Amino acid sequence: STQSTGCSRNTIALVGSAPQYPHGAVDDIDALARIARSRGIGLHVDSCLGGYLLPWLRELGVDFGTGFDFKVDDVTSISCDTHKYAYTAKGTSVLLFRGTQLKRAMYFVATAWPGGTYASPTMAGSRPGSVSAACWASLLALGKDNFMELAGGIHTTFEAIKNALAAGEAGASMRLVGDSRAMVIAVDSSEFDVQRWASAMSEKGWNLNRLQSPNSVHMCITAALIGCQDQFVRDSKDVHDTLIADETLYADGAAKLYGMTNALPGVLKDLLVTDLANSYLDAKTN
Repeated sequence: STQSTGCSRNTIALVGSAPQYPHGAVDDIDALARIARSRGIGLHVDSCLGGYLLPWLRELGVDFGTGFDFKVDDVTSISCDTHKYAYTAKGTSVLLFRGTQLKRAMYFVATAWPGGTYASPTMAGSRPGSVSAACWASLLALGKDNFMELAGGIHTTFEAIKNALAAGEAGASMRLVGDSRAMVIAVDSSEFDVQRWASAMSEKGWNLNRLQSPNSVHMCITAALIGCQDQFVRDSKDVHDTLIADETLYADGAAKLYGMTNALPGVLKDLLVTDLANSYLDAKTN
């Protein structure tokens, strides 16, 4: 029904993440596929973050509780970013289609142009082939064995940090946010604004991403962080206990800004943050 699926007669496709960026959750692609099949619509899997990691982890025995690729019959397209866990330079990405008919829907062909017939496979038009060639060469140079080894190291580190947080070893009030299944760990605190914790952790060299709705912070485990679990847990507990002891520490700066914007009503928050973002983009492009 519409109530149970969120679909209406205007729904042309469903989208699931494997995993999603904020919390590392993997959507139930199997369940979405059943809905897509029942309604005769498409199903896209956004695997931009995990497309070059989840398949290796599955081969290593990690169970995500759902399929996430073309092994699920009703998945019609998948997106994967090569500059993330394929370790290539930015400038390339992959969009996969189950069949040619759907792929042709993204082509642009102009037959009446005075300059002749113009055909482009993407909306972006012409792009240098050297970027794609460099990406392909990088994938071949790394090879399956290295991909598997890196994936295993990332997941071992991920599980160790996640378990330590769940057990209170990284701070008694730290708590996991969302159902993280791979590489991304989102956290909050029941005792203080977690943005204060993020500011203090950044001073110790940790590169964390600040989230909203709900207010939280996440860490993305990459190849560069393999084996960092003990140091992270020590630093997190140290920062946690320091913040508990002094509620004024790291209350200004980024923590204050995020706290202020999160407290604003929805419309006002949208206006303010949009204006700030536009000013930032002006500064970058002027």
